[in-house]
Amino acid sequence: MAVYEQWLAHRRLSLEEGRQTSLEQIGRVFKKDVFPSLRHLTIYEIIRVAPARVEVIGGTAVAVIRRFDRTDDGGRIPYVSAATMLQSGGRDATHAYTELVDVLLQSGADPIADIHELWRRLVFNFLVCNTDDHLRNTGFLYDARQRGWRLSPAFDLNPMPGDRRESKTWLTEDTGVIDSRDMLMAAASYFRLDAAQAQAIWSEVAQAVAGWRAVARGLGMCGTDLLDFEPAFVESTTP
Repeated sequence: MAVYEQWLAHRRLSLEEGRQTSLEQIGRVFKKDVFPSLRHLTIYEIIRVAPARVEVIGGTAVAVIRRFDRTDDGGRIPYVSAATMLQSGGRDATHAYTELVDVLLQSGADPIADIHELWRRLVFNFLVCNTDDHLRNTGFLYDARQRGWRLSPAFDLNPMPGDRRESKTWLTEDTGVIDSRDMLMAAASYFRLDAAQAQAIWSEVAQAVAGWRAVARGLGMCGTDLLDFEPAFVESTTP
């Protein structure tokens, strides 16, 4: 919980206690804050994500995401979106995540690790009803030392409580969009996972996501805010 506690302490420095407008803004931008902590695990331990925080600027809550395409001294790391990698417009529903698996197998610097990470993100997306997973919301960074591409940190992860629980990008070219746990588990072998590995990842991510209310309350959400977001989580995390 150290990451979450540090984040919350930082938030309190920039928000006036008791300002209802600020708390409401934090509630509205919660879905853009990349979940600083989930249950006993932080988001950084569940999937690889870009560090992010919320700043209130001119009375408006703004999500600030640290750039991951720069080196410590400001140099540029080559980055391409999955849309560019597949030569797609980015919101084309005819492309599938298994195509990205093929890209990693052919051109990846550490393909198996990134393929496992990709499947873990699909589980997370399903459990939080992140339906905005078009190809421009997945990217690759070039590893010059290994002369290959790596899956970039995840970003723009948004629970969508009003949406039907299905992905925008297809799982495979045969199955279509992701709309069930069974579909993901059935395709795990394509992501180089056996049944036991897939189940272990699912259980870990689901257990963490089940603690979303505690995280939400820590961000200042309560009452109607929690009810508004509840449909994104409850259906998928209730046994």
